[in-house]
Amino acid sequence: MRSGLTVLVAGGAGAVGNAAIQLARWAGAIVISTVSSDEKATLAKAAGAQHTINYREGDPVTAIRDLAPGGVDIVVGVAPAQNLRLDLQVIRPRATIAIYAREGGS
Repeated sequence: MRSGLTVLVAGGAGAVGNAAIQLARWAGAIVISTVSSDEKATLAKAAGAQHTINYREGDPVTAIRDLAPGGVDIVVGVAPAQNLRLDLQVIRPRATIAIYAREGGS
């Protein structure tokens, strides 16, 4: 990873998402994290996410595109059955999608 990339971290309030945010920030990335509540947004921001988007409010695709008009360079994701559609709508060409867990951890 290089400085200046835009990274989308799903579930930034969880342990793996939190670590992904920190690593991306240490590498100089701009980090956007999707969360499900204000409390989780606080946790993701404490880890270093510059932007959080509550996917239960409004349109997360539009919100992410507003922050990254050229698309996201890297997605660190969870629950691909729920998130892959969103991921594919916000990535730039030749982006990387890394999935670290399926739904329920199964």
